[in-house]
Amino acid sequence: MTVETAAGIAHLAATAYLCGVGWLVQLALYPAFATIGPTSAWPDHHSAHSRALTLVIALPWALQGLALAALLLTAPGPLVLLAAVLGLAPVVVTVTWSLPCHAVLSQGYDEQALASLLSSNRLRALLWTGGVLAGAAHLG
Repeated sequence: MTVETAAGIAHLAATAYLCGVGWLVQLALYPAFATIGPTSAWPDHHSAHSRALTLVIALPWALQGLALAALLLTAPGPLVLLAAVLGLAPVVVTVTWSLPCHAVLSQGYDEQALASLLSSNRLRALLWTGGVLAGAAHLG
């Protein structure tokens, strides 16, 4: 197996995993935040969610980045460039939009911050979906 093929498979697997987590968060986890709302359970729930989700996505996200770096070095081309942009964009969205929402929510339940978090995550899930399509197309 070539480095390009191994990197392509690793990229596709990591991105598909992140995509699945993104849609699970979008359709189930973040909407469930509203059922807890501004109660005494909120701070502990949000804190536990944030810790757990970090553990769930950290390794696949690192693998995705390493695989994309390998693809950019071994097989640069339009699909790999597209996959790289679609891989980097959720990082930017997370740092500039999602994490500030979580910072507000860590201080207490806030409907506006939750709505913004849902919007930011919808964008991440769509970007990961695009990354899966680009990765699959690259592998042929």
